[in-house]
Amino acid sequence: MKKIVMVICDIFTLAFLAGGYMIQYFTRQKLGMIRWINFHTYKYQEVLPLDLLKHVAVSVVTILGVFVIWRFAKNRAVLRLIDKISGVIMVVLILLYFGFTVFVSIESTRAYYFIMSLLGMAALVQVIKNLIGTGTKGHEEK
Repeated sequence: MKKIVMVICDIFTLAFLAGGYMIQYFTRQKLGMIRWINFHTYKYQEVLPLDLLKHVAVSVVTILGVFVIWRFAKNRAVLRLIDKISGVIMVVLILLYFGFTVFVSIESTRAYYFIMSLLGMAALVQVIKNLIGTGTKGHEEK
């Protein structure tokens, strides 16, 4: 059951990353897509406090990532190589999400909020996947 959940999490992560790439690609290539992105971006900016939400989301993902890294350090003798590789991928995605959210703006990337949310979801799925992986490893040891 755990392997199935891990594969599903990887598929979701790849889908979120591919979706972010496709949104960026079509925003640059198609005029209709940029119009749609601009319309929804301005609509969301009027309704939601997006600056506050993006900082809260980055904080939550970072705190959960640190918690998973702490669990990795606690159970490192029991973890397999694939678990360690998955942890490195999680850290890279969290850093990518943090960097994109902090250093990129709506002026430089028109689909900023859409790509940021997809990167955040990819990082969150990896955090949940590693949280499940480290949680079951700790119980097998005891």
